[in-house]
Amino acid sequence: MESLRALAVPPGAAILDVGAGTGRNSLPLARLGYAVDAVEPAPALADALDAEVAREALAVRVIRADALRDELPLQAAGYAFAVVAEVTSHFRGAGDLRALFERLARLVAPGGHALVSAFVSAPDYEPDATAREVAQVLWSTFFTPAELDAAASGLPLALVSDDDALAFERAHLPEDAWPPTGWYESWASGQDLFGTDLVKPPVSLRWLLYRRD
Repeated sequence: MESLRALAVPPGAAILDVGAGTGRNSLPLARLGYAVDAVEPAPALADALDAEVAREALAVRVIRADALRDELPLQAAGYAFAVVAEVTSHFRGAGDLRALFERLARLVAPGGHALVSAFVSAPDYEPDATAREVAQVLWSTFFTPAELDAAASGLPLALVSDDDALAFERAHLPEDAWPPTGWYESWASGQDLFGTDLVKPPVSLRWLLYRRD
């Protein structure tokens, strides 16, 4: 919501929500007057979202598909803004991230933006195979800065901002809505993966905003 306000994306614009779940982003976006295409592969989550959309008569089209692998009934360059929240943490490697960025580059209109949350490692951290495997088990798949750069290489996507997700959400959510879940703080800070002994784990969840050139 902060990104849409800062970018002055007008109500009525087409928004793509990848991995929409039960509608944490799709529903408030639609309530603000945006036309939302919500892509969600899990039937139970898509059903819950569909039910709420029908109850409120919102402008949300629920698309039951895997955004990386299925053919999607989506218009190329048709979206002013895309959001991909808490999806890349389920990926199995940098190949999935590249596939996501290729799709975003095709679907977001020139001049539009894509907001992606991802676990990113510190520049001086050298992950080993064990850390990467455990991260997948804990839904904390992470990427190095070099892997992020490679995933966007050659695509018309330029990184324009990079914010710590935990600090951002703590600052912007209402006090009575913090934390959003009982597990969010330890997960987003990387403590699920590295434990609480480290003052600052070498990976953390980031909000990455890309401009589609």
